[in-house]
Amino acid sequence: MGNITSNDIQKLINKMSKSLSYSSVKKIIELLRPCFKHAVLVGVIHKNPCDAVILPRQNSMAVKTKKIDILTDKEVSVIKDITNDVICKKSRKHKHAPVFVLILNTGLRCEEVLALEFSDIDFDKKVLHVSKSVSIIKNRDENDVKIKLK
Repeated sequence: MGNITSNDIQKLINKMSKSLSYSSVKKIIELLRPCFKHAVLVGVIHKNPCDAVILPRQNSMAVKTKKIDILTDKEVSVIKDITNDVICKKSRKHKHAPVFVLILNTGLRCEEVLALEFSDIDFDKKVLHVSKSVSIIKNRDENDVKIKLK
């Protein structure tokens, strides 16, 4: 660890900025910086080499950050209206509409909502406990070739 210099890290960041988005490169720095900070605190190294590393400008990155589409107030209102219709009329046409309202009102990620169980809801205290999420795991062999499940 003591052999890693600011130049080494800067070269890594510059290389990664050619194939990754700004947020991904920033996460690399955010991961490395506290590791080296801890090494300084415990006396393994004398200074944090990340302190001299400069993150490339966002507009100079090869991969551009994706634009996030946000629902308009009218779109949110439509979803809430559909949910009210589902609840009042016991309609099954849009049976998942209440889930969208839950997401809109809580900011939960889809993976978190999919992992919810009835035991996560405290109806008396009106509290929802989010402690897990689901993920899709791709089955691949050692050559990174997708394996079909039967």
